[in-house]
Parts: sequence; C-alpha cells; structure tokens
Amino acid sequence: MQGKPPMLRAGVISLAVTVLVTAGAFLTAYCAFYAKSGQGLPDFNNGVEHMEVIDAEKARANNGFLLEVPYISQKGAYPAACEAVSAVMVLSYYGYDISVDDFIDRCLSRQEPAVHPDTGLLTCTSPAQAFIGDPKSYGGYGCYAPVIVDALHRAAGDTAVAIDTTGTDIDRLLEQYVTRKIPVLLWASINLAPTYAGDSWILEETGQWYTWTAGEHCMVLVGADDGHYYFNDPYNGNGVV
Repeated sequence: MQGKPPMLRAGVISLAVTVLVTAGAFLTAYCAFYAKSGQGLPDFNNGVEHMEVIDAEKARANNGFLLEVPYISQKGAYPAACEAVSAVMVLSYYGYDISVDDFIDRCLSRQEPAVHPDTGLLTCTSPAQAFIGDPKSYGGYGCYAPVIVDALHRAAGDTAVAIDTTGTDIDRLLEQYVTRKIPVLLWASINLAPTYAGDSWILEETGQWYTWTAGEHCMVLVGADDGHYYFNDPYNGNGVV
C-alpha cells in the first residue's frame, strides 16, 4: 500500500477511543491531551483536503476494507453529542442494546459551566473529566477520550476493560485494531474543517484558564484503502466518509 496522505496522519491523531467487547477483551482509548491552560490549542486538521461519502464496494475496489459498524446520525436530537453517538455506534457493533439517550443519561459524566459567585468568572472542569454542557443542546461543548472510556465502562459493566493508547499513530491503530475488526473512536474536526478558539473558563482543579477547541468532533475509524481512512461520521447524517 502506498503511504497514507498526511491530512489525517497529522490531523486526526490527537484523540481516539477503541472498543473491543468480547469475553476477556478490552475497551481501548486514545487521547493525546488533557486539561490545558488555553495555550496552544490542538490542531485536528493539518493538511486536510476533503471528505467524501464511501461504501464497501468502493473500498474493496481501492484495495481496502470497511467494517460494518451500525451508523447513527447525531442530526436533530444530539447536536453536541458526537462522542456519545460514536460510542453507541461501536457498542451496537458488539451487540450491546443501549440507546444514545441511555448512554448520555446513565453513563456519561457531565458538568455545566457556572459563574463563580465571588469572581463572576465562568468556571468548570476539564473536558477530560466530564462532558461540558448538554450533549442534546446546540450550546453543548464536548469531552475527550477519558470521559468516553469511563462511560463505556459504565455501559459495558464488567464485560470489558478500557485502555488509554495515547500517542499511537493512526496507521498503528489500523494495524493493531481496525484490521482485526475492531473499530476506533477518533477525534477530528467537523467536516475536517479548521478548528478555532472557542469559549474559555477557569478550571476548577487548577484555577487556570481553559479554552475550548471549537469545531472538535468525534467519528469512528472503520477502514482504510491505499489512499484514505474511512469513518462513520455522525455529523449531519454524513454516513460513511
């Protein structure tokens, strides 16, 4: 296979979660950064060129493969819940009977930003600790891999284990997991468009300013071919891209 284009090697490598749910198997997560002070926002989309709809036939024609992970769109009821919708897609792939609503309401740690009564400044925890805001609201922010790992543990009970594989190259994730029919949740940006500095708040844990990376997005890595990576993209009913 020829080398993968740098757009996703550089642009989608920052965060991910993999799920293996069979007897004695693992839930795996990958996350490249946690709480930050707002300095140096992560860049999810270096060198991005484009996204396009794909299917299994086209994947095979390009010397590739595509896992049949059930697709769920976040359009409508879950405007900020890409992480939860992606997690439920993967849980469904393994036969877990759980809805997006149940996953959000019963499994996902959440916290709303609040104005501190003394300082008047917006305060909250890190998105590595909880989902920030309401996943079912356009005003919601999001969360990072450790939060989804914890939520997957709650959903799967004692039938699986979570592992954080921070720093693993995307081709290694493909080789180690996806080629073995194990899909990977991976953080990118909406439609692979440039991200930008969003709202800021004071982190309760450290007192430092944190700046949200607006445009952050989570998809499910489900395959590859000679020149592309394939994802189940919950955004706007995009399907497999």
